[in-house]
Amino acid sequence: MVYLANDNIITSIGQETQEVFVKYRSRNFRHKKDHSFGHLTKAPLSIIDFERVSSELAIIYPEILFTRFESIAILSLYKALLEADFDIRSKKTLFILSSTKGNIELLKKDKSFTDDLYLQNTARKIADIFGFVNPPLIICNACISGVLAIIAAKRTIEEGTYDNVVITGQI
Repeated sequence: MVYLANDNIITSIGQETQEVFVKYRSRNFRHKKDHSFGHLTKAPLSIIDFERVSSELAIIYPEILFTRFESIAILSLYKALLEADFDIRSKKTLFILSSTKGNIELLKKDKSFTDDLYLQNTARKIADIFGFVNPPLIICNACISGVLAIIAAKRTIEEGTYDNVVITGQI
């Protein structure tokens, strides 16, 4: 049997699971409009409050600079692990990074490929920050990445390879 122990959600509505659900249920939220798509002015696009993400992350990791993708993944993972009742540094714990696009915003800034563009580098960076000892598993397969990560986690637990699996990601 596999159970979900902890979770966290960072969306344009809020940055913690409880906050998102409370605002969503009460319909008490406003999306911060994203105007970076010029010609799509009537599309219902919204963005995560990245200033809030950055300021919260700066309190936790004041000496480290992160990309946008890394910041969101790390902050969400940090919040989800606050009440974890298992050892993330155990050989029986796997870390999975799930993403549809990773650090794709770096392509816009610099046309050359940097080390931060490769998901294996991002996954290793996140794993090192939290102290995971096993090599991270990366699942990147379009919009189904999150579901595939959950399926992979379930299978590795059921087959006895790992007792716990921690997943973070971004679509």
